[in-house]
Amino acid sequence: MFNLKEILEPIREKYGFKRVGIIDRSLDMRNSITFFAYHEKEEEFADDEAQVEKIYVQVDIWSSEWNENLNDEVDATMRKYFKKEVESRDLYEEDVDIHHKALRYSIKVKRRG
Repeated sequence: MFNLKEILEPIREKYGFKRVGIIDRSLDMRNSITFFAYHEKEEEFADDEAQVEKIYVQVDIWSSEWNENLNDEVDATMRKYFKKEVESRDLYEEDVDIHHKALRYSIKVKRRG
């Protein structure tokens, strides 16, 4: 299927970020790229059986400083594999002094046999 960590790891290395992976609120999220699936739904039914599953994912970029090049590179890389769902949000988490870019995508996965 797909491995978001493998897809995003080269970008993490290029920009010197600490980690890429599933969001973990017990860690300092500064200079991290995280992701999670926020919804899955069945689609394209035949004989009352779903033929496709649509998976929605969110990728979050957490950084000390705003970096539009990083944001654009993550978005371009994700669009190679996923459909962009909605416009992304530029956020600033005041309580922890972190810039936060939230990007949402979807992918359709054909169900096996």
